[in-house]
Amino acid sequence: MRYLHLFSLFVFLLFSSIAFGNDSTAVVKKNLSKTVWKEATKNLDYRKTPKEYASNWQPPDIRGWGDFFSALAPLLKLVVYLLIAALIGLLLYVLVGKDLLSKNSNKRIKQGTESIDIEAIERNPFEVDLQNLLRNAIEAGEYKLAVRLYYLILIKELSLKNHIYWKKDKPNYQYLQETSKYPYHPEFQKATMIFEYVWYGDTTIQSAEYSQIATTFSNLQKNI
Repeated sequence: MRYLHLFSLFVFLLFSSIAFGNDSTAVVKKNLSKTVWKEATKNLDYRKTPKEYASNWQPPDIRGWGDFFSALAPLLKLVVYLLIAALIGLLLYVLVGKDLLSKNSNKRIKQGTESIDIEAIERNPFEVDLQNLLRNAIEAGEYKLAVRLYYLILIKELSLKNHIYWKKDKPNYQYLQETSKYPYHPEFQKATMIFEYVWYGDTTIQSAEYSQIATTFSNLQKNI
């Protein structure tokens, strides 16, 4: 009886494994009939190429940028010309201007038997008799130097009245800024332009021209 049960169990397991294997590995093959294939592909024409996809994309219009750069071209040319002119001016200053300024700064005036350097005078104009030096320059016919001394007299008076803060080698435009609140400012501006034109420019003035300049400086001196 015991062997009969074991044999029955063995037969059950054997058929179970066979049935499970058939269910999991079975592949059903079906043949597609020619009739069904023709029905499915009857509207397809393999001789025609597929239609291209229609797109709404358009290339950007760059004509407006062309007009913009065309209008900008004259301005760019002007900027280039200005830069070239500035470079030429800087080159002339380096080659000529410094020598000219140095030449003017090293002017010497005779006072009796002595020779006084204008550079030494400008280092401390408050300890020098500028009026006496001015008279000597006029008598010697040094009218360009006389203009420099007269302008230095004006600067000295403005400093003594606390209208400006004097400092050696201080640019004149700073003195103009400091005196902008005073009524005589337009006259001082004119006197400064005259001085810079005469002293720093490559020009020579005569007695008549100096007399006109001296009149302008004298009127300003009275109004300070």
